Amino acid sequence: MSSAGLQSDHSTSTPRNSSLVLPDSVYEYVRPGLAWGQAGGHCALGYGSLALVSTARERTAIRLLTAQLEAGPAWVSGRPLADTAELPVLMFQSKTDSKYARLLRALPLLPGVTVCAHVQWDRRSPGIGTIFSYAVPEFLNALQLRGRGEGGWVQLALIVQGHHTAYGAGFRNDGHWHHVCATWQAGGGTWAIYADGAEGSSGRGLYQGQHIPGNGSFILGQDQDSLGGSFASNEAFSGNVTGLSLWARALDTGQLAGLSVCWRPPRSLIYTWSMHTLQVEPTVRTVTLHFHCPVPHNTCPTLEPVSGSQGLYHCDGPLPFICQVSTAAQLKLKELESGPESWLLTKLGGLPDNSTMLELLRLSGRRRVSSVREAGAVMAAVRGALVGGNKTLTAGDVLRLVRLLGNVAETPTGGNQSRSVPETLGHDFLEVASALLDQSYTATWGDISQVVPGPMVVVSGLDRMVQTLNKLLAPDTREMVIKCQNIHLEMREERLSDVTGGVGADFGAGVEDSIIVPGEAVTKLRQRGAGSVMAHIVSVRYRTLHTLLANRTVHGSHLRTTAHAEGFKHVGTLLASAVVSATVFQAGKPVSTAIHYRLQHRVQTPPRLLADPVCVFWDFSLRSARPGGWSSRGCEVLETIRGATLCACNHSTNFALLFQLYHVQRSSHDDAALRKLSLVGCGVSLVALALTLLVFSFVGIPKSDRITVHKNLASALLCAQALLLASERARGNQQLFKTKDKI
Repeated sequence: MSSAGLQSDHSTSTPRNSSLVLPDSVYEYVRPGLAWGQAGGHCALGYGSLALVSTARERTAIRLLTAQLEAGPAWVSGRPLADTAELPVLMFQSKTDSKYARLLRALPLLPGVTVCAHVQWDRRSPGIGTIFSYAVPEFLNALQLRGRGEGGWVQLALIVQGHHTAYGAGFRNDGHWHHVCATWQAGGGTWAIYADGAEGSSGRGLYQGQHIPGNGSFILGQDQDSLGGSFASNEAFSGNVTGLSLWARALDTGQLAGLSVCWRPPRSLIYTWSMHTLQVEPTVRTVTLHFHCPVPHNTCPTLEPVSGSQGLYHCDGPLPFICQVSTAAQLKLKELESGPESWLLTKLGGLPDNSTMLELLRLSGRRRVSSVREAGAVMAAVRGALVGGNKTLTAGDVLRLVRLLGNVAETPTGGNQSRSVPETLGHDFLEVASALLDQSYTATWGDISQVVPGPMVVVSGLDRMVQTLNKLLAPDTREMVIKCQNIHLEMREERLSDVTGGVGADFGAGVEDSIIVPGEAVTKLRQRGAGSVMAHIVSVRYRTLHTLLANRTVHGSHLRTTAHAEGFKHVGTLLASAVVSATVFQAGKPVSTAIHYRLQHRVQTPPRLLADPVCVFWDFSLRSARPGGWSSRGCEVLETIRGATLCACNHSTNFALLFQLYHVQRSSHDDAALRKLSLVGCGVSLVALALTLLVFSFVGIPKSDRITVHKNLASALLCAQALLLASERARGNQQLFKTKDKI
């Protein structure tokens, strides 16, 4: 960090900021304070985010930044906490050898581990119950937590690589929910089992000095007698489970005491509870329950800069905050800011009362849109300039408009609005977003990739704008349809009690793409809303987005592989369809529900390659790519017919279709079979030709030119077949000699 540069600005008219410039990131400490959400918005206006504090290097940078300041707790990146959490619950209603749930995410090599879950034990369950088991090819009992009912208590025991602890105190067998954790670390083989934040049993010397292997099979509800299977009903779990979390280290007593369904220490966290990452056996029921969080309402993450300790604070309380932006992004912004003024700014600068608009579009500006009225006026002016300008936007203009869309999407929605305001604002917003997704800006998106990660930031802004529009719509608005050149949006209100099957959108005549909320999902929504509740269903189709994303790398670590057979070599992944989106609102809030979608194939399979379709969604939470990447979790292909594929996903978001491309190669088995067929065929032909020559030579057939020709032809074919057989034998000997040479 010797190359760091520290700068300060103590102006009394603006927030007092201190910045630290490092080779890869620029950190900014901002005060006076804002609420956590406003602080994140302030950082986003500078094309950054609240600072990440997941590594020691990041915490060291923040300590260096605040070394000369009297700094208290500051907002940092993380998820806000609420006083309740809505969690899916797996119900193992009896001890059988069939009920299970499999974790679809591979675990790394584990020098230490903590596994926590909320468990509701079946009081009538006899004998032993396996809460979870982890098996690897080298050892089936790599990690396991099991319990047994004894004297009104559930006693718990931990198994690590076949080493079994004694059953110890767990929790009361009272049919209530209990929070259970098990920890282990290789150093000293220390282990502990906790129930409801209190240590029940612990010890040392359990498989010490060695790590638990990765890439195994993690199963909820069953003991594995073979890798991923061979379950036994007498060791099965009976009860309910939710909130599973895993860390690749042993958490200490203080951290475990503060755990809840709403907050988990982020460092070394390798899995959090999600139905998208579980394969659930069909007879295991799934329900959704609300859990109370033992933390203050609406709590957000903070960092004590001097000590580096993390904490929680009320999200609405004003605190200083730390922004982080990449150094490359800041340099690019300075380059674009100092460049020649664009035609867009020139045109908007000629409008009356333009000061607010120009301030919102200034690359170095941090002003937020203050009201729906202001947002409508700015978007109308920008849309008018784009429609009437008919000129190409510069890279700086694209950045300005991307930030403006994100700014408008977060507009405060308070106060009474005219009935026409939401539709006008929505139409102007989509027109500007549509202009940014034009195919002509493919190179421009690449030019600004140091600042924004790509055109999916426009999709992220539109996702947030849909929520704002849903709040602004008049209660009796039944439908809103907005069609632009590159985006088609439909928002419809549905009375679920009147829906007998599925409901969705087909995006008009001549478009084969469609989205539908299937009938079984509608039934679940109806049950959740007491039968007569209204729901808003929003469907969006991005006509050209797939062309902008076509040349970008598709990250495959979160994609389901579709072919494993010998002879199929994976050569790449191709975005093969338009991008569509589905959002469902109930009681003004977005809810996740199952979605079916049909997408037409928009690309041709390259010659001599086989294409297998993969149904995917864009996961903004993935850290392997900015800002996220394609994932197939929770999605599957239902059918492919007439150049289109029907997909099913168990959640609502932004969807597309990928082609996994394979080069078809003959396997060694195929080569051996073909060689045998060739040898048999040549052998039969050789015998037949020899018999033909014998007949012509020794049977009394009158000599003639025709017979002579036949004899010569048979002789030539006989020599050719013999040569072919000899060459096959020589080829086998050549392979043998090569093998000997290597030895």
